[in-house]
Amino acid sequence: MRLIIILVGLLSLPIYAQPTTIYILVALCDNKYQGIVPVPKAIGNGQDANNNLYWGAGFGLKTYLNKQQDWQLIKVQKNQQAIILERLVYKHKTKDIYIVADAYNGQYIKNTLEDFF
Repeated sequence: MRLIIILVGLLSLPIYAQPTTIYILVALCDNKYQGIVPVPKAIGNGQDANNNLYWGAGFGLKTYLNKQQDWQLIKVQKNQQAIILERLVYKHKTKDIYIVADAYNGQYIKNTLEDFF
């Protein structure tokens, strides 16, 4: 009986601490450096975040988040580091949650993975 009460109590706790920051690392799609099945040149340039398939194109992360009503873009930093072309910071409109998303130059996918791990 006590175990059930403790479990119910634990399940009612919030799953995140306030404030919460979510980090997203995106190695931009890159026809030249990644050895992937090529995509159209305009969206497969890993050095062009604005048009990249994974970032600025129609269903890229930046485009997707900018369309979400619950998230507000609060900061854009270009060339955050030599290999990070752009950093975006979003804040949830009603909760104390932030998203920090980095667009890594597609040539540096290995660095993206190393930073992730």
